[in-house]
Amino acid sequence: MIKISNNYTVCQGKSECIAHIIKRQKSNIKPKIAQNINSEIEKIETAYSSLIDKTQYIYEQMPVLWNDKSQEIFGAFLMLFKDRTFIDTPIKLINENNYTCEYAIYKTVKDLMDTFREIDNPYIKERINDLDEIGYYLINEINNFPLDCSIKNNNPCVLVTNKIGCIDLALINKNSIKGIITQSNMTQTHSLLIAQTENIPIIVGVKNILNIAKENNIIKINNADIEIYQ
Repeated sequence: MIKISNNYTVCQGKSECIAHIIKRQKSNIKPKIAQNINSEIEKIETAYSSLIDKTQYIYEQMPVLWNDKSQEIFGAFLMLFKDRTFIDTPIKLINENNYTCEYAIYKTVKDLMDTFREIDNPYIKERINDLDEIGYYLINEINNFPLDCSIKNNNPCVLVTNKIGCIDLALINKNSIKGIITQSNMTQTHSLLIAQTENIPIIVGVKNILNIAKENNIIKINNADIEIYQ
């Protein structure tokens, strides 16, 4: 048994269940020259429009999927998503530099995240995760990956992850989530705010948790303490 104590809790509570590991790979897209600029621009426009429609549909279903409060929180994420900056800036980069759409989106989001990091405001810094999510979902949409490609779980579990996106969380059966443990120390992401509406125990900033916990380990959460039975 491994015990990790005195962790930072976003939502206190007790739980015991098997671990379900969700590890999102860090994006590191290299610059690449596009063969056809118009084709790249069309890919971005199509992906953005499709993803907005899907996200809007999830927003409308949130009272059923989760609850009324969660819809309000998800709506704030959707409003950010609808900012045309996320496609107008990549399109400009494609026209000026002949970048592929994937790299243009990656660079746009990375530059925005770097700008947000320099702002001395806790709320703004928490939005860095939202920017990262938007880039992640857009690039997946361009490559025709389904929204829930990495998370498809209806069995009761404690989610152990480096980070979990707002859309991904919305598509999981809320009754199956008995706790959330993240390696990231972000505390006010829209996904975690949604989880709090159901009083799901949440612990954040647990160093190396993805190297410690394994799929189907038994995990006990007792407020700020974690016990892992391997």
